[in-house]
Amino acid sequence: MDIQIDPIAALISSMAAIISVIFYLKSKALTLELKESEERLNKSIFYFERNNSFEGRIDDCPECLRFYGIDLEEIKKDGISHKEISYLVQGLNLTKSVCNSENISAEDFFKDNEYWQNLLAQPKTKIVWKYAKKLMTGDIKIALDKILG
Repeated sequence: MDIQIDPIAALISSMAAIISVIFYLKSKALTLELKESEERLNKSIFYFERNNSFEGRIDDCPECLRFYGIDLEEIKKDGISHKEISYLVQGLNLTKSVCNSENISAEDFFKDNEYWQNLLAQPKTKIVWKYAKKLMTGDIKIALDKILG
C-alpha cells in the first residue's frame, strides 16, 4: 500500500495549525490583559470609595483637619474654608482613581485635562493646595507640587 501525501494539503494543514496556535496565544494574552485591567479598575473604585468616605467627612468635621497639621484659624486667615479643602481632596481622589484605572500618570492626566488645567490656574487653588496636599500622597501630590509649587 502506497500512501501519498499531497504537499499543498500538508502545507495548508500545517499553516492552519500554526494560525490556530497563534490565535489561542493571542486570546490568552488578551484575557490576561483584560483581567489585569479589571483588577486595576476594581482596586481604583475601592480606594476612591474608601478615601471619599473617610476624607469626605471633613465637611462634617472640620476639626479633623488638625490630624493633618492644618490649623482652622490659619485657613480662615488665608480666606478659604474647610469645604474648599474637602472639595479639592475629593476631586483629586477621583483623579487618582481614574489615573490608576486608565494606567496613566497624574502628570500626563493634568497636562491633557482642560477641566483640571482651568481649576489649577486659579489663584485660590494654589492657596487651597497648600493645605489639601497634607492629605494627599503619591504621584498626584508630586504632579501638583510641580504645577502649583
